[in-house]
Amino acid sequence: MTLAPWVSTDVRGIDGKPGDVAGECVAPGCHSPAQQRHHLWSRSYLRGQPFEWVEVAGTKMQNSVGLCIACHSAVTGEIGGHRAHIRYRPDISIFEWWAKGDEDNWFYVAPIDKQRFVTQQPEARRIRAQEGLCPECGRPKVKPHTHAPGPKRKVTTWGVVVPDDGEVGSDVMDDWIEQFAVLLGFGDAPARLQRYHVLALVLAWAAMNKEQFLRDLEEAEFFARAV
Repeated sequence: MTLAPWVSTDVRGIDGKPGDVAGECVAPGCHSPAQQRHHLWSRSYLRGQPFEWVEVAGTKMQNSVGLCIACHSAVTGEIGGHRAHIRYRPDISIFEWWAKGDEDNWFYVAPIDKQRFVTQQPEARRIRAQEGLCPECGRPKVKPHTHAPGPKRKVTTWGVVVPDDGEVGSDVMDDWIEQFAVLLGFGDAPARLQRYHVLALVLAWAAMNKEQFLRDLEEAEFFARAV
């Protein structure tokens, strides 16, 4: 049975697919291939559920690491009791490898290797959340309408032929339209109207700044040829 890295009511299992544990064993100093998946908080600790992800004091992280057979046996205590213990330090969000000495005294060895499974919140996500944007994609959050919507405008269709071979033109155009729609404040509009609003504004700007547009285009072509 695995010893829990940290015993606290602030540990709970959350749903998610198993993460990658390929590569070398994460035990410090061990360079054997990771042959087995080791769950940090066991099924019994998480009330009988085999959760692949956990939330620990508000931080979400993968609940498994890759170990070689020998190191996995050391932390699960299959032969001769537990000879190693992966412990979690909540104050610094680090997992450490501890080993048992000759007199059954535990001693610290080192942090476990490749702690990429700990999901830290990127700085960009934190700033986006503070600014009221979606933490994941950076788009403005949808705000509820404060007034009754007016009558719908009549619409028609205006098609564009795009390549569909090695270059998927529809994907290229959709990507550009989506980026400019967010930039220009049309992120909440239906996809077809996004295309109209973006193309109308971008083409209008190019028409009003023809000289600058052509200079920039010639400069871009010059550097492209130079490369």
